[in-house]
Order: sequence, then structure tokens, then C-alpha cells
Amino acid sequence: MIEARAKVFQPAIQPPTEIQLSENSQQVLRKRYLRKGLDGQPVETIEGMFRRVARVVAEPDAAHGYDPNATEDSFYGLLSSLRFFPNSPTFTGAGTPLGQLAACFHPDQAIITADGVRAIADIEPGERVLTHRGVFSTVTEVMTRQSTELLEISISKLPKPTLMVTSEHPILALRKADRGTSTKPQWIPAGQLQAGDYVALTILSALHDIEEIDLMDILDPDRYEAQDGLVYRKNRILTPSGYVRQDGTMALKRRSDIGPLSRQVTPVRQIVKVDRDLARLFGYYVAEGCASTRDNNIQFTFSKNEQQYVEDARRIIADKFGLETQPEPANEGRGWISLRFHSTILAEVFHTLFGSTFDTKTIPQWVLELPYGKQKEFLAGIIRGDSTAYLSKNNYQTRIVMSNPSLVYGAWQIAMRLGMNAALGMPTMPSLATTQPYSCTLSGIKASEFVSDVLGRPLPHTEREWSRTITQRGYILNPITEISGGAFEGMVYNLEVDNDHSYAANMVAVHNCFVLPISDDLGKERDGIFQTLRDAALIQQTGGGNGFSFSQLRPKGDNVASSAGVASGPVGFLRVYDTAFGEVAQGGSRRGANMAVLRVDHPDIEEFISCKAQEGQITNFNISVGITDAFMQAVEEDADFPLVNPRDGKVWRTVRARELFDKMVTFAHHNGEPGALFLDAANRANPLPHLYILDATNPCGEQFLGPYENCCLGSINLAQHVTADNRVDWEKLRESTIVATRFLDNVVDANQYVPAVPQLKEAALRARRIGLGIMGLGDMMYALGVRYGSTEGQEFAEQIMEFVRYHCMTTGIELARERGPFPAIRDSIYDLQDLKWTPPQPLAPYTHDWGRPALDWDAIVAGIKQHGIRNAAQCTIAPTGTIGTVTGCEGYGCEPVFALAYTRTVKDGERDLKLTYTSPAFEAALERAGLDQAARARISEQVSATGSCQDVVEAPEGIRRVFVVAQDITIEEHVRMQAALQAFVDNSISKTVNCPATATVEDVKDAYLLAWRLGCKGLTVYVTGSRQDVVLETRATAEQKSGGAEGQGSSAIAASLNDAASLNDAASPMAISAASLKEYGKAADAASPSAYPERQPPSVAALAVKRPRPTALHGITYRKETPLGTAFVTVNLNGHDQPFEVFLNVGKAGSDVAAVSEAVGRLISLVLRLPSPLDPNERLKQVIDQLAGIGGGRSLGFGANRVRSLPDAVAQVLREHLNGYYELEDATAAESHAAPVAEQLALPIADRPVGDLCPDCGQATFIPTEGCRKCYVCGYSEC
Repeated sequence: MIEARAKVFQPAIQPPTEIQLSENSQQVLRKRYLRKGLDGQPVETIEGMFRRVARVVAEPDAAHGYDPNATEDSFYGLLSSLRFFPNSPTFTGAGTPLGQLAACFHPDQAIITADGVRAIADIEPGERVLTHRGVFSTVTEVMTRQSTELLEISISKLPKPTLMVTSEHPILALRKADRGTSTKPQWIPAGQLQAGDYVALTILSALHDIEEIDLMDILDPDRYEAQDGLVYRKNRILTPSGYVRQDGTMALKRRSDIGPLSRQVTPVRQIVKVDRDLARLFGYYVAEGCASTRDNNIQFTFSKNEQQYVEDARRIIADKFGLETQPEPANEGRGWISLRFHSTILAEVFHTLFGSTFDTKTIPQWVLELPYGKQKEFLAGIIRGDSTAYLSKNNYQTRIVMSNPSLVYGAWQIAMRLGMNAALGMPTMPSLATTQPYSCTLSGIKASEFVSDVLGRPLPHTEREWSRTITQRGYILNPITEISGGAFEGMVYNLEVDNDHSYAANMVAVHNCFVLPISDDLGKERDGIFQTLRDAALIQQTGGGNGFSFSQLRPKGDNVASSAGVASGPVGFLRVYDTAFGEVAQGGSRRGANMAVLRVDHPDIEEFISCKAQEGQITNFNISVGITDAFMQAVEEDADFPLVNPRDGKVWRTVRARELFDKMVTFAHHNGEPGALFLDAANRANPLPHLYILDATNPCGEQFLGPYENCCLGSINLAQHVTADNRVDWEKLRESTIVATRFLDNVVDANQYVPAVPQLKEAALRARRIGLGIMGLGDMMYALGVRYGSTEGQEFAEQIMEFVRYHCMTTGIELARERGPFPAIRDSIYDLQDLKWTPPQPLAPYTHDWGRPALDWDAIVAGIKQHGIRNAAQCTIAPTGTIGTVTGCEGYGCEPVFALAYTRTVKDGERDLKLTYTSPAFEAALERAGLDQAARARISEQVSATGSCQDVVEAPEGIRRVFVVAQDITIEEHVRMQAALQAFVDNSISKTVNCPATATVEDVKDAYLLAWRLGCKGLTVYVTGSRQDVVLETRATAEQKSGGAEGQGSSAIAASLNDAASLNDAASPMAISAASLKEYGKAADAASPSAYPERQPPSVAALAVKRPRPTALHGITYRKETPLGTAFVTVNLNGHDQPFEVFLNVGKAGSDVAAVSEAVGRLISLVLRLPSPLDPNERLKQVIDQLAGIGGGRSLGFGANRVRSLPDAVAQVLREHLNGYYELEDATAAESHAAPVAEQLALPIADRPVGDLCPDCGQATFIPTEGCRKCYVCGYSEC
């Protein structure tokens, strides 16, 4: 029997030899798409991301007889060559389901717990492990799986092999090349590490002082009792046993009933002061002690040459506990001295605190967190009891050797906290030994000086510390010495850890790489509004957006018979949804994008139109009015229009259509909302009219969808389909369209739908909607010399989109032949037996020839009648804000290029360096025109002021004709371009009609009317500067707006930045009296200054307590001129680089100005240090909102540099701190580039805000575009 050979995917697209991405594109990929650990650091490469997506999307091909590996290669070539990009959820979601369990450890991997070193296989939920932040957190789940191979990673100065781990497991590490830079360690998969890279060591960060121990907190109150400051053991009562001995006496037995206090057992002091002497005694016990609760004694064993240590231990016990004893001297043949104390109480105390024998003893967390002075004495006791000093490679080293790894690892932790060089090892096992020894070796100047002082004799040492251990950005790092891979067959383990999602394996910081799904339900009933809200929240949890039609809800004030009340109305429930979605992060990274639609004939339409008039309201929704043809006809005829209650179909009231239309247009002119959706135009193209009427879209309005439907969107990058001689590469575009269509169809099958909402998968598979679109249309027009918006440009757009739609449908027919048409094809417009679909037509006959191959639409009709078509919907032009930035497009989606040049501000010491950038395509055109460098520079400078070249006389006329930007295109041209594209897009288009600031309400009205008449399915307008907090406009516009207007202050200068390590956190005194030391760890973690106080549910008492201030904090001091003199504002940061306190210094000491400034600083600090559900950055924003704009008796400066008052100056500094702090660490690198490479961000950055503030980078460059909003600095998109 001959086995059938798998089919090979065609056409095969070869990947490029190198992925061509600008630095800005790489930054966007790292921030948006690369898989990350829970600390936000990437754990995959860019190539790995493309390969991951290609692999997951190729998998469905196997079910249809194709070789998925060949398909994967072609998909990878399509993506890595930047010819096509799917929408964001495909990148972020492919291959990353909730509950990823891929990264694990060998079952014997050593893990650092609060109770010592344990094998990962022995750890259970509820135990506490050391995390990468140096605190103990609780294990919430232990995960296992089978594995066939593991990596063995050996790290300098740690046991070999240090880690036995799967290749996917993230390790906190630093590349060898980044040593000595400002780079922080990042989470890097083990398989991507190399010898020479550095891994971060986990050092306990918290410090808590324990001043005294109450022994009754340790001892059993049923057996012990305290009186007059002493602890006594209670007597046991003797009672008859019930039988008579042979001598006739009654036998007695012991019982633990309460009786009189024993006078035979020597009492000990109840309160013991924890000072350096007691810490040293504890060190003696850990190294050389044991306790026996059976024999009721505690014993220390020292060498016969250590008589002074014996006397020291005897003295401390007598001083602290009130017990005396004499050592048992060494005799001939015995080389040690025993110091034994016969005390039931003392044996119980030491047994409880540290354990009894060499193999059961541990160093408890509270000892590891003692202040440095006490820790030194504790380590001194260990060194005196169990260490050897020796010469190695001209460097004296001190080695502590024990067979208990928990004790050795604890000693290493303390040594590292004290700043010594310490190494962990596993020495060769002696021939007569029964257990594996472990060692902690101290070396270097600091260690030698410390050991010399401890032992009382000088130790020679070298003049330098170890060179292989480094400290960078607060982390202590050791290099990898060797990595090897090996076969392994068995179970591997991973831990889910609360809060930090990391743990310490052999002292190395590793990530648990596991995300738990949110389990909270938003509605228990299976019907109505709140069931939809629940489903939507679950969708957003996975990264999806939502569209809602509120049109079926009864109007506000309508009767509710079931409750004898009145209805809240659509807007009321819209606000409920908005509030809920404000708490649900989309895909765990950003707020959800949503669309709310209300039909124009709903009685509450006027309230809906104005619900977003005030900025800051309903921030998680875009809103659009669903407009009918009947309404538009009434507007044209100036007729009345009925508003109908959807509950009963009765007319609620009648309005004048033009008045309602004017109101809608007025608010759209005001701030861009509401948008317009033309429902009848959408339903005329509805592919499934037998299933539903279309009345809602996805968040950006480009995709009309039925109930529970979604679609898979992607965009062909037209900029990559231009030949070297500036022609359209039609064959390459055909090839890309075919592969992209197959890619999107596979996504329908590969998608991981929300299990809790089964309707999503059912609806997706029923229609198999895809939405193939374009981006870079403006780039292609620049290359071919076609003016965007012109009649020629409209036809060019039509021809491009027709070509894409044609080959998309051709591929869909072929897929239907191979795999079958979409299941709901019967009775649809594509029904094979009753085909209602007709080929699309251009708005006007074509008159231009760009060499496009002929298209045979009759073949499409014949193909559908024979095979059907794979996808009910094929084409959509979606917003490409983020993916457009990644691919390097200047024109996003089908939009024109926004501007040709922009100015970026870079810190240059104490001044702002202005760097002018120009569109690469524009610069290339100037160079092709033969202009010299000086002329090009003059033109670029003029263009940077306005973003446009239309008024630059020196620019050649041909270039001015072609290189138009959004502001050069008339409103009518914008609308006609959208209509031209819409002719060949079966769904809809996300596009924004950008109007100049001079646009009137009448202009907006004309745009809506023209869009409806031309057959557009929706329209969004944005009038430049119509939002209060906007700034992305040209420099000239900014200057015009700021003339005499009050703006934001100039940049403050960072005077100092101390990158202090978290090890410098101060000790916070804590007396252990009421709480048992056995429960210490839980209390200590809660009190740790490096813990996350905002994440802990605060008790009523805790709300009144501000966070303690560590001894050392790092921060930044800003200098700011104010009307009251020069102000110095210092912002100190906590361990997570969040604001912790603010100091304000203005005027001379003792003056009223100084007093007021100090008061302002104290109040701000109090706000930051009090527990709050808001994180410190959010609290500081609230402070800024209160202080900004406060006026005084006089102002300082003009325009953008104007400072109204001292509070206003403080607000400006704090705002600048929040916007710019995280960029300071890279300032040196940024300033070192004398001639930065121009990016694709062809946009003027004005000196004064005119665009919305970006919610991600904080820059005022958040501009409406493509029916969405996108940041032109960082690439963030809300869609």
C-alpha cells in the first residue's frame, strides 16, 4: 500500500535573509507583541514571535492533507518579509493560551523556601518561597508534566549543575554584551542563554529588627508557665494506674494534668533580649549545637583549641537565660570540648527555633532578616564553630562546610547581604561520609577583614574582590560557565507563586511562566443585560474588543411592569458597561476597546449623542449613531421623524429630522463623537440576511457583525509591493493576497475561543468571516507619483482594492473546493442554488492604466455557483496603528500620510536638543529631484514647521503635487477616497476624515451627507484641536494656539539619580511578644517595605497607618523657576521605581515661602505613603490634577513656558517626572547618536499639546486616525 504524500502549500514565500525593522519598530514589537513574563519583560525574540504565529496558524492545514511544516515556512516568509500582518490579537494570542505549562524543572531542583532548601518535587501549595524581589511569597499551585530533555546550566560560584530546566523556562539574566551598561536584567528563556551571560542571584531584601523574645510565645502553655519574669515547667500529677505490684504497692502513672510548678527543673528568664551576643550564640548553635527534648539538654561541641568560644557561649547562656554549667574538658584521645546544659526549657526553645540535629536544623526567616550588625555576629558564630581558612591562588579563603544545605545556603545569604563575595559548592564526598557536604566559601578583601576580626588573627588577602561577580542596576549577577543539554525521561515541576510569579532555584531568580485565569463571574443569570456584560468581560480578558447595539433597550423612564419601576435607558446601562470595562484589562495589558451603537430612531438618541460631550466620560467606548436611509431622506426633505419605543413599536415622540441631524453633527464637530453608521448600506451587503440584521460593529467601526460573531483581520503592506522602478508589483501582490487569505482562514480554526461563551466559536465557524485589508496606501501613492484624494488617486485606490478583493475571492473559492464553503452558505447571498451576490463595480469607469492584469469577475461567479466560497465576508480595511508602525508604513491603513516631518526633543545636559526628522520617502524624492544637501535641509526645516510642503516654494512643483498630507486634502476628497475603496470592500472601512481647525459644522454636515450618498457604510470625522488635551499638530498650529495662551512648563532637569539596590532598605524595629516566632514569616512579609502594599486588602486599622520610610531611597531632584524663586523638587522612589515621597525646597530657611513649600511636599508625601487602592503613579496624577493651573499674584514666563504659581510649577515638575523618568536611564545612549536615523513617524511633535495624551507613553501624540486613535511616538493604539 502506498502512503499518500502530504500536499505542499503554494505559493511558497521565502523569508528574507534579515528582517528589516527600524529601532522604533523593534521597540513596538517588544512592548506589544513579544511574549512576556509577568514583569513585562520579553521572553522570546522577534524571529521567534513570527515563527510562533506561523506555526500555530499553519496547524489546521494538517487536517486537510497539507504538510503543516511547509505551510508554516510560507506563513513565516509572509510575516517576516513584512508583506502582511494580522491584527494584534493574533500576534499576542497565538500559542499562548491561559495556563501555559511549558516551563519546568527537574524534580530534584533545589528551591529556596522560608524553611530552608527543598527539592521542587517536595514543595506543596501554601509553602513560601523566595522570589526574585528578595521576599517570601506563597506557592499557590504545583504543576507537573512529562519531559524528554532538560538543560543543565552551571553558574560560577554556585553548585554544579546549578539549574536543571526546560529550555522555555525564563531566567532573570543579563546578556554578556550588556555588562557595564544601564541595562537591567531581563527574563530570558533558558534555551536562549549562552555561556558568559549573567544570571541574577536572589538575595533576601527585607530587614526587620527583633528586640526581644518572649519564651512563652514559643513554649506550650499546657506544659510551661511564667511567673515573676521566669518560665517554669509544670509538674505532672501521679495517679493510680489501676493495678497492684507484687510487693503490694499501688502502681502510679504520669498524666499531663495541670499541677504545681516544678521546682526540680531550673526556671529560665522569660524575656530574652536579642542583641549581638545572642545572635552570635545562635550562630554557635547552628554550627556546633544540638538539642534533645528527650534527654532534656542542649549541647555545644567545640574543638579543644577553641576554649575562648566555649567560654563565650557559656557566658551568653548564663547572661541571657540564667543557666550555669561547666564544660566537659577534652581528654586524651578526644579532640573536642562539650558544653552541655541540662534544661528541658532551653532544649524546647532551641528545638523550636532552629531544629535539633545537624540534618533537621534550619536558619529561620526572622534571623535572615535581622539588621546587619546582628547578622554579622550570627555569621561570626557559624564561622567560629565550623569553618576553615586556607590559601587558594594567592587569596585566603574561608570555607564553611556542613551536610545540611539549608544552613549553608542561609550562611551564603547573610554573607551576600553583608557585601562579601561568597560561593556555594558541593565538595567531593569523603570516602567515609554518609551524606553530601555543602560549602559556602568567603573570599576577597571584605570577607578576609571580617574573618580576621572574628577569629582574632590576621588573614592575608589580595587587593581586589572577585571579578566574576558583578552588580548592575541593583542586581547581583554571576556568569554562566557551561550549558549542556541532555535526554531526560520523567516528570518535571513548576510553581505558581503569588504576587511576584517567580522563585529562587539554587539562588537563581526564575519565572514561573504561568498565568492564572480570572475566575470572578460578572453575572449569574443566563439572560439579559448582565449576561452580555459577563460574556463581554470574558472576551476582553482574552484580548478581544466588543461591539454593542443598545437599540433594543426600552427608553429611559419607560415602565417596568415586573418591578413597578421605570427603566434606566440605554445610556444608563452604557455607563454601567463602561465602569465594568474600566476594571477589565484587555488581554492583561490595556483597557478594552468597545463600540456602542444606538439607532437614530430610538427615543433616547439625543441623550446618547451628547453622553461623551464632556471629556473623561464613558472612556472605554467609542459611540456611533445607527443611521437609516429613512432618516437621511427626512433630513434632505426637512421632514419630521418618529422615535419609536423598541419595547412595543409605538411612536414615543416625533422630532424634526434636521434638528436631530444638526445636533449629531455639532457634537461630532466638537470632539469627533458620535460617529455615523449607515445601517441600510451595511445590510444591503449583509452576506447572511437570513440569520440577522446588522446593527452593530466592532470597536473601530470597520466590521459589521451579527450576534457573537468575530472576524480575523489582517492587512497587506502595499509599501512592500512596489518595484525598484516605482511600479506596482502586481504578481507579488497577488501572491501575498493568496497566502494572506489562507492565513486568515486558518486563524478561524486555530483561534482559542472563550470556553465560557460557546456562542463565539459557533458563530465564527458558521460564517468563517475574514477581513483582509491594506495598509501603506499613502506610501505606494508617493512611490508611483499619484496624489492622494485626486480623481486619479481615487481610481488608483479602487484598482488596488479591486485586485485584492478579486484574488481574495479566488482563493476563497479554491478553499471551498478543497475544504468546503462556510456552513451557513445556504440561503445566504452566496447560496450556490440561488446566488444573489453580484460582482462589485467602480464608482466611475477606469481611465488610467497602471499595468494591472485583467480580472475575470465572471469566473468568480461561476466558481461560487460550482463550489461556493469559504468565507462569508472577505475584505475589511481595519486600523493598523500598531502594526503599521512595526512594518514602517508612513500611511496607516488607507489613510494619507499624516505629516511629512516632525521635531523630537532630546535631553542635552541642561537644555533641550531639537532634532528634525523628515519622511524617508519625501527625502528620497528631494534627492531624486537633484536638490543639493543645503536645499534639502532648508526644505525640511520649513516642512517641520507645518508638516506639509504645499507652501514651500523651493520644493519642486511635482513633489508638492504628490506629497500631500492629511491636512492638504479637502474633506470632500477624504470622503470620496473612502467611497472609492468601499466599492470593493464587502464589509466596512476604518477611516478618519481629518478636518482642519477651520472646519465648520456645515463642513462636517456636508461630509456626512456625501458619505451616505456615495454608499459609505460609516464615517468618522475629527476636527484638528477639537479635544481639550490634544497636541499632535504642526509647529505652526501650536504656536498659533499658544500665542498668549498658558501652557505647560519647560522640561525639568534631573540633578541626581542614585540607583540604590533594594538591599539598602532600612530595618524597621519589631518586638516579638504577642505573636509566636513560628508565625513570624507571615507577619514579616506583610510588614516588608519591599512588599506590594497596594496589592494587599487593607484592614480597617491599616488604612490609618502610612508606610514606613526605609533608611535609604534613590530619587531625582528637579530645578524649576517659579514666581517665588527657584524651586528644587525631589521625588524619591520606592523599590519599584514608583514615587514614594516628595520634598520641596523654595526660599530661605525660616521664611513663609519655605514653610509653605515644605507643607506642600509633606502633604504630597502623605498622599503617596498612605495605603490606597490606587498605585503611587495614579495618586501622583491625582495630585497633579489638583495643583495644575492654580494661579497666583503673578506668573513667570510666556506661552508654553508659563508658570502661574508655585503649585502650578510643582504640578509641571511632577507631570514631567511621570512622563519622562523611565527614559532617563537611556538618555546617555540617545544623546550619543550624532545623526539619528529617521524613523517612519512622519509627524510633527509640537512644543505645546494639541493631541490627546497617550495612555501608554504619556506623550501628547494620541491622534484620531482610521476611525481609531493611535500614538505616533510609541505606536500605542486603542483598537
